[in-house]
Amino acid sequence: MKIFITGASGFVGAHILYKLVEHNYKLACLVRSGKLQRSFNLDQVEIITGDLTLPGAWSQALQGCDAIVHLVAIIRENRRRNITFDKLIRQTTVDMVNYAGQYHVKKFIYISAIGADARVESPYWRAKGLAEQAVINSGLDYTIFRPSFIFGPDDAVFNMLASVIKRSPFGLFPVFGSGEYKHQPVSVYNVADAVAAALVNPASANKIYDIGGPEPLSWNRQLDIIGRCVNKKTAKIKIPLLLTKPLVAAAGILPFFPITSEQLKMLIQDNVTDNTRLLQDLDIALTPFEQGLKEYLH
Repeated sequence: MKIFITGASGFVGAHILYKLVEHNYKLACLVRSGKLQRSFNLDQVEIITGDLTLPGAWSQALQGCDAIVHLVAIIRENRRRNITFDKLIRQTTVDMVNYAGQYHVKKFIYISAIGADARVESPYWRAKGLAEQAVINSGLDYTIFRPSFIFGPDDAVFNMLASVIKRSPFGLFPVFGSGEYKHQPVSVYNVADAVAAALVNPASANKIYDIGGPEPLSWNRQLDIIGRCVNKKTAKIKIPLLLTKPLVAAAGILPFFPITSEQLKMLIQDNVTDNTRLLQDLDIALTPFEQGLKEYLH
């Protein structure tokens, strides 16, 4: 089987690539820089330089591919550079669906997100929802995964939180609102396992799976777990949302500010799911949050 991967140089994409290499698939990976930052078995991995937002000869690499794993996305816009949710999430998915039809690719796996909905106001979740619609209406054999927050080695969020907590005097850490909003952090290894299973398991055909960790965790509890993993007790400073929202709205437009209004919405909204159908159809085991963090946080 030959598989075409977009976003293979990113955090999640690289782990999926590693997993598929383990399964001895032939892989074609589209990257913008001309090289990946990690070493792969080049007998199995073909690196293709190109820009998914622009037509080009790179699309010819889809010839002979059996499946596409589409991961390209962003969590923060830069409108000055024309980097938007609609362009990088919805439009790239529409384009890849069209390329899949043109080159007779049979299977399309799309990594979406819990909360994806074409009808909502949030531009991130709306773009994800519209992208899902493009996949569903494509006529392709598809599987869509909607992960909760993803953690693992090299992740941008939980490693950063661990570093801040570890260095903070007395473990002081700001919490927006009550901190009781819940997420279901899922290991990047589990996401990679799910993708690998969907490629060969006919039960996954034309289905959408939410995928989260074994249990929902409040933000407060997640911070406590991170603190334990770095041997630092957290001391939370609660900041009311009435103060947080206007502050983030004003400062979030600055590229160095750590959070935008859209990311704040993602954080304070419950992001949980029921994994029952996922576990019934696909033979994977979900890693508890604390167990997974201990493998790479020190």
